Amino acid sequence: MGNTHYYYALNRKAAERVFDLTWNQFLEKFGWSEDSQWESIGGYLSYCLDEPSWEEEPTPKQIAPTLRRNIRATLREESTGYFCILELSYQLGKRSFVRSDIDAEALEEDLDGLNICAVRAFLSGDIDDRTLWCIFTLNQGEEEGSSDLLDRFKTRLTKLDRRRILAAIGRFGPCEPLFEWQPASAVLDGHTVLCEEDTRRFVRFVRLAWRHNWPAYSKKSRLLRFRNFKLARKLHAACPALLGNCLVHYCGP
Repeated sequence: MGNTHYYYALNRKAAERVFDLTWNQFLEKFGWSEDSQWESIGGYLSYCLDEPSWEEEPTPKQIAPTLRRNIRATLREESTGYFCILELSYQLGKRSFVRSDIDAEALEEDLDGLNICAVRAFLSGDIDDRTLWCIFTLNQGEEEGSSDLLDRFKTRLTKLDRRRILAAIGRFGPCEPLFEWQPASAVLDGHTVLCEEDTRRFVRFVRLAWRHNWPAYSKKSRLLRFRNFKLARKLHAACPALLGNCLVHYCGP
């Protein structure tokens, strides 16, 4: 069974305006949909908060102090990072700060295809090192994941190629949370993120790879190219919504 993969584009300014609200203000302005996977705001908060520790169905008296806090203060303390931010955005409907939501479940092989296209483009000089870092950081998360991918590369890489690739990826370090108030742990729970500028770099890569239909690797005597991958088609279709926003990727069981 494959992992769960999702991408979504988050508008940081729009999100911060929502996070400025207290929970009481949020409920008054947007309500809480009856078809939510949580039966109540109390159930939601008991799920997403580390502290305080509540029962599954907390009483109004228990949640009242939290409802008076702004949402940002709550999110700073919760354990499930961007997942709760995404779920919160669903409550807003068309007014959401999430501009694009891409389901990429069980597309691990497609991820390899995109990454290998990026490696080929970097080695041939079609993209720069920062763009390569964006693609690997978003899709891999950790440096050892990059090494694993290079071991799966279908065409032999020279030692110099490998050093160039790993040096480019390692040059900029790991990704950092999108919001200054978030702890570093926000991107250690299966989520990786790109700021607006790096998301633009990612979009330029997707559009270039789509236009030239760059090759990835051969499978059963068939050359797979960028457009052969379902994930590539989904990302290319979402490109207009990604510009000006921050791209978030979640990978988990």
